[in-house]
Amino acid sequence: MEMEAVRDEVGQICAFNCQSSMGPMYAVKLPPLELEPAELAEYTGKYWNEELFNMWELQVKDGHLTLFHPHFPDVTLLPVLKDEFSSEIGHFEELTFRRSEDGKVNGLEFRGNRALYAHFKRVEKIIYEEY
Repeated sequence: MEMEAVRDEVGQICAFNCQSSMGPMYAVKLPPLELEPAELAEYTGKYWNEELFNMWELQVKDGHLTLFHPHFPDVTLLPVLKDEFSSEIGHFEELTFRRSEDGKVNGLEFRGNRALYAHFKRVEKIIYEEY
């Protein structure tokens, strides 16, 4: 498949033309999505994966939604669509937030070069019990 960049009047790429097995295709570059701090705040919290026994925390830092984990560097997330984010880190290519029936964020899943749709449940706290 051969792709051709389409440029606007100032030379910036604004779309792509390509010829695929399904025929000609034209893809327009979407403008960056900007979210207000209150919109970002609804994603903040702790997210737990029982199978991986792992928890990530999301906070707003410097105007961006950011993933925190004690064993990894902070990961800045970039909004793509409503409830969908990406990052420049290969482990977190796609993050999709899930909502309950009443519209509240209750989980997330991510896809990257080391995981395919790892599901995390939003939690208030984790209680460890001795066996």
